[in-house]
Amino acid sequence: MTIRENKPAENSKDVQFVAAYLQAHPEFFKQHPSILETLALPHSSGAAVSLIERQLAVLRERNTELRTRLNDLLETSKANDALFDKTRSLVLSLIRADSVDSIVKTLHKSICQDFGIEYYSLLLLDRQVEGAGVRHASLKELEDNFSLLLTSEEPVCGVLRPIQLAFLFGESSHKNVGSAAAVRLVSDTVYGIIALGSSDPHRYHSAMDTLFLRFVADVLNLVLQPKL
Repeated sequence: MTIRENKPAENSKDVQFVAAYLQAHPEFFKQHPSILETLALPHSSGAAVSLIERQLAVLRERNTELRTRLNDLLETSKANDALFDKTRSLVLSLIRADSVDSIVKTLHKSICQDFGIEYYSLLLLDRQVEGAGVRHASLKELEDNFSLLLTSEEPVCGVLRPIQLAFLFGESSHKNVGSAAAVRLVSDTVYGIIALGSSDPHRYHSAMDTLFLRFVADVLNLVLQPKL
């Protein structure tokens, strides 16, 4: 690459050093693309046109990267908007429900159909309530099979042990559940568990955001527990 210098810079030792260095290291601008963004060379500078083209290429790459990030943000925003609409609809339906049976039906329909959850369970302790997705257990069984849910205020998420999955989802389903998330329902004492499951072992994990699950549990504590 040839860099044109104007007199008296032609005799400058610094300029000669820079020119020699760049000639000896033609990969310099490739390794330091940010420098290209600060260079301003006229298009009439002969061989330097290739440098300008490289500068434009770097800027185009940055522009493409920014567009990709923007598209990702837009997609995330759309997903969050859809999640908010579904959650809002669920909460309003639960508030309007006037019986335990209606609450159970509303919850099951929303979780399985609107949110598309593969495996769902509403596990009630020492309470005989029938309905789709409802399972029954005693407090003693919870202590024996999944004692962590008695003490953890946060949802438990990840790849659970077979005995825990069988307790949450039943013997017929637990072998197909790769990962799960579960949170306790509590007023004065723990009276139930909400569990969500997926065949994907990576779907639910310890680092995931559990705001939705905790929010649904809080709403159920307000509308379901007083009716049991």
